[in-house]
Amino acid sequence: MKYLFLGLFVFLTFPVSAGIPDSGKLEFEVLRNGNPFGTHTLNFTQTNDGLTRVDINIDMSVSAGPIDFFKYTHRNTELWDGNKLVGLSSETNDDGDDYFVNASWGDDVFKIQSSSKNQELPKPIMSTSYWHSDFVKQTQLLNSQKGLIDTIVIQSKEKEVVNDRPAIKYIIRVNDDRDITIWYDVATNQWVGLEFTIKNQNISYQRVTEF
Repeated sequence: MKYLFLGLFVFLTFPVSAGIPDSGKLEFEVLRNGNPFGTHTLNFTQTNDGLTRVDINIDMSVSAGPIDFFKYTHRNTELWDGNKLVGLSSETNDDGDDYFVNASWGDDVFKIQSSSKNQELPKPIMSTSYWHSDFVKQTQLLNSQKGLIDTIVIQSKEKEVVNDRPAIKYIIRVNDDRDITIWYDVATNQWVGLEFTIKNQNISYQRVTEF
């Protein structure tokens, strides 16, 4: 896990990589059936070793006063060497169910330890953190919550205007049992939005960060 234990990091110009805003931050408001449900934020910094560090925080909840009927938190730190994921460490609480994933690239093997299973891959794999637009070019992804390998298939691709900007809309089939819709800005390749249905609830992302 050598990539997960680096020294201080500094703010520098990011390497050429798909979809990192100049501000170093992406923020989304998460809606459930059109109502506020939580936030999803990504902060990008650069380490002294020239790696891109991505700190991802997801917080979603349904509550009435002090009573939580549903609560989800996800904390994920990723390290990227250019366009290659070389380290990932996450902890998730999904309404009382806890998960963890620790993954790293080294000695020509991508090692994954998780609450679901341990495995080794012969090459790095992208994660389901969505921010990198090359996400849509993959057939398999590391599930950053459970540590399993998801399979994805692009169902459709079309241009669409989002917030007065041209974007590419992808409908993606995941593990042959659910669909997600995701948008990327044409000019910058930045992640624009996300939508999916789970347990008959529509979850959608509205981008807060300006371009």
